[in-house]
Amino acid sequence: MTQPVFVLARNLPDGVNYTNYDICLAASKSIGRQEVGGAQRINSLWRIYVNGPKARIKLLSKGLTINGINIEVSSQNPLLLRGSDGEEVPTTSDIGHTYIRCE
Repeated sequence: MTQPVFVLARNLPDGVNYTNYDICLAASKSIGRQEVGGAQRINSLWRIYVNGPKARIKLLSKGLTINGINIEVSSQNPLLLRGSDGEEVPTTSDIGHTYIRCE
């Protein structure tokens, strides 16, 4: 599977509790339904999974549009920290969170 792209939840328009479907729909409008594999929210970070490197590049360049607002997506997890040994230490956890396929 291609590496996901990332969106911080705080960058989305306020006042709405976005679902996996909402994020998949926004990504589908940007790059096409067949290119979106799924979405996953882990704490304050959304991961959007796409079906191949070309789709990933396209989503990175186009971003998402939600409620008429363009949302930038990131190629790397913006919440990563560096440990004392220089290794990346994620601040989010996969435990207890569900990946939702866009259908």
